[in-house]
Amino acid sequence: LAEYLDALPAFEGGVFDLGGGAACSVKQIFPETIFCQPDPEFTCRDPLPEDASLTKLKEITSRRSVLGFAFDGDADRVMAVDEGTMIDGGIATCLIARQLLERGDKIVVNIDFMQETKQRLADEGYRVVVCPVGTKYCVEALEREGAKLAAERNGHYYFRDHMLDSDGLYAAALLSGAKPGSLADFASTFKNVMLVEKVEGRADFNKLAQLAERQGATVDTMDGVLAEFENYTLLVRASHTEPIIRINSEAANRQQAEDGMAVAKKLLKECAA
Repeated sequence: LAEYLDALPAFEGGVFDLGGGAACSVKQIFPETIFCQPDPEFTCRDPLPEDASLTKLKEITSRRSVLGFAFDGDADRVMAVDEGTMIDGGIATCLIARQLLERGDKIVVNIDFMQETKQRLADEGYRVVVCPVGTKYCVEALEREGAKLAAERNGHYYFRDHMLDSDGLYAAALLSGAKPGSLADFASTFKNVMLVEKVEGRADFNKLAQLAERQGATVDTMDGVLAEFENYTLLVRASHTEPIIRINSEAANRQQAEDGMAVAKKLLKECAA
């Protein structure tokens, strides 16, 4: 544990929501904490650091000029909060990349990153490698591609020179030196809208890919079906951890994203397994 803590960057500021989970075992390293007592049944909040579960941290960052960072139960994930808003993990990845990478370096991202975020990373000179969702795929791609950084939109970050596994504490430390408000300002430069829903059931993804192609989409079947239509991009994939199907619909505005979501659900009904 001492060697691990020595390998972390300094925590420069912010309020850290430990969620009653594993991060409580090292609560002394954080400048300021909430939910810092072990809470095995997670009565203080849901162990997943998602928008609906971070009410207290969002309120603190909205009321005070301070960044917030929330860990999941085993502290291998972190989500940043600024000015009362949770920052998309893909957008946070862009900021971490600016700290760690140089132009031409490879970065591994999973397929459910927004298309706009992937393009931003490419525009900033990084070579973007896309992999399926999941730690196994991120670590394999990190090693295979010789990349320095891999990331998942849900707050998993992998640093090859640190260890070949996700580390939410390391990522939080890197972001903790940012000026309060700067994360929200940076997030505002991303204009696309992404809607995310979950549905129960199973699907024939081969049939789904075929139907999307017939409707004019460019299709990628790396992990589920990624279908790029003219006005929206859909990602429909089975969860690796829950008996559900996840649907992402990304577009230039909310109406188009809603249209895409409706199309995705219609196609899913036709492909129910």
